[in-house]
Amino acid sequence: MFKSWFTNNVNSPSGSYSTDEPIKVVRRKRQYKTGKISISDPQLREEIRFLGITEKDLGIVATWQDIALESIDDLVDVFYDHVKSFAPTLQVLNRHTTVERQRPMLTKYIKDMFNGVIDDAYVQNRRTVGIVHERIDLAGSYYLAMYEVIRDFFISLLKTISATDEEIHDFSESFNRLIQVDVALTIDAFNKARQEKIEQARIRQEELFTELKSTVMALVEDATSGQLGSRVDVSRKSEELHEVLSDLNKMLDALNAPVDEAVAVLQNMASGDLTVSMRGDYQGDHSRLKEHINTTLERQSRLIKSIQNAVEQVASGASQISDGAQSLSQSTTQQASALQEITASLTQIGSQTSQNAQNADAACQLVDSTHDKGQKAVETVGNMKNAMNDLKDASDQIGKIIKVIDEIAFQTNLLALNAAVEAARAGMHGKGFAVVAEEVRNLAQRSAKAAGETTELIQGTIAKVQNGLTFTDEVDTSFTAIMQDIDKINTLVQEISVASREQNEGIKQTNSGLSQIDKATQGNTAVSEESAAASEELASQAAELKKLLAQFKTQAGAVEEKPKVAFEYN
Repeated sequence: MFKSWFTNNVNSPSGSYSTDEPIKVVRRKRQYKTGKISISDPQLREEIRFLGITEKDLGIVATWQDIALESIDDLVDVFYDHVKSFAPTLQVLNRHTTVERQRPMLTKYIKDMFNGVIDDAYVQNRRTVGIVHERIDLAGSYYLAMYEVIRDFFISLLKTISATDEEIHDFSESFNRLIQVDVALTIDAFNKARQEKIEQARIRQEELFTELKSTVMALVEDATSGQLGSRVDVSRKSEELHEVLSDLNKMLDALNAPVDEAVAVLQNMASGDLTVSMRGDYQGDHSRLKEHINTTLERQSRLIKSIQNAVEQVASGASQISDGAQSLSQSTTQQASALQEITASLTQIGSQTSQNAQNADAACQLVDSTHDKGQKAVETVGNMKNAMNDLKDASDQIGKIIKVIDEIAFQTNLLALNAAVEAARAGMHGKGFAVVAEEVRNLAQRSAKAAGETTELIQGTIAKVQNGLTFTDEVDTSFTAIMQDIDKINTLVQEISVASREQNEGIKQTNSGLSQIDKATQGNTAVSEESAAASEELASQAAELKKLLAQFKTQAGAVEEKPKVAFEYN
């Protein structure tokens, strides 16, 4: 009944008190009790006394304990009705507890206020309330309003039982001071709990920052040492850091992805596979890294293609040089054999001429025989002249071949120089090819040197062949004269004798020239054999270079740069 009256009147806009349904109680005179303050902490005891509360105040409040106990259920109902009438306090109540759970604790809390005693248990109970309010984040303004509800309820209750104005005044003053103590104890516990929570949060933030810093520094250290695959084991870290560390791992994965792909591509490139490329979808610097690596691979592939084609040409040219050198060697051998035959013929003629000089007196008897032999000599000289002309033609052909060899050596040297430049551009990957290019260049220089020496020998041979032709012409002229004069031999024995001696001297000179030609021919044979051996070695080196280049697997779309043909031998 009092609950309904209090709700309708205490909270009414006019603030008046209605007595439509008064609680009928018998008025009895109150004798104030004496309360007790028994707190073990002397400092706290002094702080409570500083708030103005006395044991008399506790006794005045305790004097009305029986009235409070009789109406405590109504008071608790009014209290929670007031709590429910405001959305913020109702939200706190519904979020953390229920009226049924809190009702017994509030009942005890109010009862303790009317016990007339402030002891350690009382203090601890108020502090517990402050700690709980801090935990549920109930603002102090709402907490103070709750005391106003309790005080107004009891003052209204005292008026209904016809308490005197003095009694009401004394209760109100004493109860207010008790409320101040409760508020001081509760707010102090609230503030200390809040401060402790703030300190714990600060300490926790420092711990999390330290943990985060050490984690990041470990990743930085690993990255600095090249261990880009290091990641944070989020499950072993504080829960508050899980999200940021997971994002950090994702960032590292995004940063490391192009590096991993680049390493894989370069590993394939190092093993000779130039068909690979970076295919990831990257942005910014990673996109430029991808572009540069792919461009490098494409250029390397084109370079290898060009080198392979050039090596094919070198191998083909070396084969042609070898064939030409073999042919030259055979021709030179045949030329040497012909020279030997000519030398033998001339030796025989010289012998016959000497015999003619010694047997001039018997020339007449031998005219017929001499005529026949002279005819044969004319034919032999003609053959010799033809052989000398063949020798000159062969020498001219050899000169042309040597010139081709010299041009081949020059072009090969240029190719080797170009290959060395390209190998230098390739850096470490072109080291082996640079060695091969240097060997090819050395071979080209040796071929050029051998060709120069051969040219000198052939030029000497041509000059000597020309002399031989001159001598041959002279011999031919002499034999013609002999044939013309053979009919007059009987009258010209002395002239024949003289002519025979002159002829003998000419034959000696011719033999000397043929001997020199034979030596030159032998030298040409040796040079041609060396040329053949050099060309075979060049072909072998080209084959070895082809084998080395076969280790590279080039891109299908790479454009082959076809080198110019250095020579063409037919």
